Amino acid sequence: SGKPLPHRALDDFLARQGITPIEVLPAMEKLPRQQLETLYIRDRIHLNAEGHRLFAEWTGPALWAWIGHRAER
Repeated sequence: SGKPLPHRALDDFLARQGITPIEVLPAMEKLPRQQLETLYIRDRIHLNAEGHRLFAEWTGPALWAWIGHRAER
């Protein structure tokens, strides 16, 4: 896989737990580098408010689907 090691390790862990990951890396990789760099605070590791807004946009549909599925049980 072309994913960075931390992402692969997390995917492996989630698979062992029977948890399907919500993928945001493909959406992030589609952004131009200049825009991507504006989504982080100064440490370049943690997302800023706009980064979190996009993260919620990318993960929201899958989370709501999961919540709805769980509520139907």
